[in-house]
Amino acid sequence: MSYALVEDIPASWERYGVIARALARTPRGLLLHIAGPTDEGFRIIEVWQSEAAWRQFSHDLEVALASVDPAIETRTVVRDLRAVHVVVGDAWPGPVPDDWIAVGPGQVRAPERIGKETDR
Repeated sequence: MSYALVEDIPASWERYGVIARALARTPRGLLLHIAGPTDEGFRIIEVWQSEAAWRQFSHDLEVALASVDPAIETRTVVRDLRAVHVVVGDAWPGPVPDDWIAVGPGQVRAPERIGKETDR
């Protein structure tokens, strides 16, 4: 099952660039990464193939954060989001996981479990 999270990091947007360069690679299992500045620092929203993929990468992230500013790690807020309903538009650059809804030219695909979960 897909895994999504939101991270609010109280550091400057300039620090984000340093952290991103410290990681130096696209993590295995990452489907989507979005980042941008906020009033408090910056926010990262990510979607992963699974929680296990995120957990494998989280150590590399902690090392990168600590290399930029050791205090950042202890102030980072991570909010889990169980991706139950995901809509992907026709601009998505490839196949989508089976537990997502895919919307494209003339197609809508919804896994059986989504309807069952929302009927409760």
